[in-house]
Amino acid sequence: MSNTIRIKKRSASGSAGAPSSLSPSELAFNEADLKLYYGFGDNGSTPPSASSIITVGGAGAFFNKTDTRTANTVLSGPTSGSAAAPTFRALVAADLLKLNEFTAPDVAKFGPCGP
Repeated sequence: MSNTIRIKKRSASGSAGAPSSLSPSELAFNEADLKLYYGFGDNGSTPPSASSIITVGGAGAFFNKTDTRTANTVLSGPTSGSAAAPTFRALVAADLLKLNEFTAPDVAKFGPCGP
């Protein structure tokens, strides 16, 4: 006999966002924002409750591979300043490796590059 796994669900007519509480390792799907949530950790209470709830699927959890993107952009962090969530942006010079005597090929040993 097969087992049925049921995931907690909030209907599309409900509010968006994570559930207020989950048990450790419990999953919940919100039809309002189309996101899947996971109860992470154990806060030590009885009965056990997850210490945090993380988004593991849906818009914003990961990027959608079927969305179109502007040409010549990369998924990367900010070009300057403090750390931030990655976004699709144009390449900047700091993203590229600078060739120098340590990374460029030795012409005497390997010959010239190109025709």
